[in-house]
Amino acid sequence: MEGLINVKGYSEKYLKLAIRQWIDLYFESLDNEKTFNLFQLEDSIQIRIDNISNQLLFFLINYLKYPVDIKGPIEILGYTGRDETSDFKGQDILIYVSSDDTEYDNVYVVTENNIHFKIDFGGGIKKVNSSIPEFFKLTPVSTSPIDSIIVSKKASFYFDKKQFFKTIEGRFTIISLVLFILLIFHFLYINGDSDMLEKERATWFLYAGVSIWFFIDNEMLKKDILYLGCFAIAIVLMVYGGDFVNNFPKTITEKLGPFTLMPLTFLMLQWPLRRIYKGLFKKEPKTDRDGGVTDFIYSMALTFGSIILPFVLYGLINK
Repeated sequence: MEGLINVKGYSEKYLKLAIRQWIDLYFESLDNEKTFNLFQLEDSIQIRIDNISNQLLFFLINYLKYPVDIKGPIEILGYTGRDETSDFKGQDILIYVSSDDTEYDNVYVVTENNIHFKIDFGGGIKKVNSSIPEFFKLTPVSTSPIDSIIVSKKASFYFDKKQFFKTIEGRFTIISLVLFILLIFHFLYINGDSDMLEKERATWFLYAGVSIWFFIDNEMLKKDILYLGCFAIAIVLMVYGGDFVNNFPKTITEKLGPFTLMPLTFLMLQWPLRRIYKGLFKKEPKTDRDGGVTDFIYSMALTFGSIILPFVLYGLINK
């Protein structure tokens, strides 16, 4: 079915960036050559997508309401209809995100009969009292699109020279380069004449910092290619740490050794825990303050597991 989305609060440049980020997240679920056409209206931009399921349209509307790395008030309203595979078979529906939303993982739907439903991405649907934004006119425009974004299965993500370093891939590239430079400085520092305690602190901050990066930037780990990139970084850090840490006095080696495993053990825990969470709750886990109780439990399991497991593994390796 055709999906229409009108958005306020975006420039054309940042709207295209947000759409590309969303496409990358749901790349495997999209048809090849699917086109997202953008039309400039008087006070908003309209997105038109042919042959998109209700579920994917819901995900896109939610993502555009709460985009990654794009700040500012955003108003959004979508339309689709006659999707016989959805929960609203044969009905035209409007989709929006309530101004009172505090959960960030749902959309609201109003049917032809003016009945409002809350669609929870965990799988729940319930009738609610709500109201749609009033500033939109959701009629297809007849002018030519100002731009089009086409899904191509020839590439796993969309490279835009002007916007690349504002994407998750760009952020990964920048931080990886910074980390490489820090490793060089760390190598020179620990082989210098500095105090042994200072060398220990520098090493601790290096490995703890990488683990915290992995934890905070959880959107990055949802993409297989970036997860593998992080895994490669963790392997390099483990090998590098295993080489130099044995040159420290034994008491320091026993304290620092487990930390050299921390980035790797974090990723080893995150992969199965995320999939278990998705299987149970039918949504992605959150590791920020906007998550619910289940997200808090997930975050605590990941945090404490990543702290405890390196010591267990290090103890087993060095028995």
